[in-house]
Amino acid sequence: MNKMSDGKFWSGSKLLDKKHLQNCKVIPHRFYILDLLPKNSICAELGVSVGDFSKEILTRSDPKQLYLIESKSELVDKLSYRFRENEEILVECGYSWDVLNNFKDDFFDWVYIDSDHSYDSTKLELEILHKKVKEGGYILLHDYIWIDYISEKYKSYGVIKAVNEFCVNFNYEFIYISMEPNMYHTVCLRKLI
Repeated sequence: MNKMSDGKFWSGSKLLDKKHLQNCKVIPHRFYILDLLPKNSICAELGVSVGDFSKEILTRSDPKQLYLIESKSELVDKLSYRFRENEEILVECGYSWDVLNNFKDDFFDWVYIDSDHSYDSTKLELEILHKKVKEGGYILLHDYIWIDYISEKYKSYGVIKAVNEFCVNFNYEFIYISMEPNMYHTVCLRKLI
């Protein structure tokens, strides 16, 4: 780490300013962030896996439409079957950036990202969502952490770097951050007014 002239420490990621954090509230768990999002919204989840968090979105957020975007076709089939009776759920197969580009600009009220956690993918998803999420809408990202310390490979994550750069470059602020027991935090971003 490098010590900055004002006594702050910098770890190689863009340094957030006070304006990026002044309205941020700490929430005990990512589920509670869902309780705070607008009801009857058009939203998406990127990187769905088997759909357990999707179920929480349905229960807590009561969306008008929920797009589940998953790149693994075997999971898409399972998701389609699992949510076959939910008319508000639409399952899409493909890489998030390809699928997102099929939506018109200002389409989503909010989007939840839990995809591959690499810097390049997260950066690209955020830049696309800057156009696809409505003014005043939200972008949420899970696993705001440097490294996956639970897996045996200790995979490095690029979420923090991509999020911080995005906030600085595109003028977004943190609205919520969850203080997860396992420290795999979720952040909720909104464009600064």
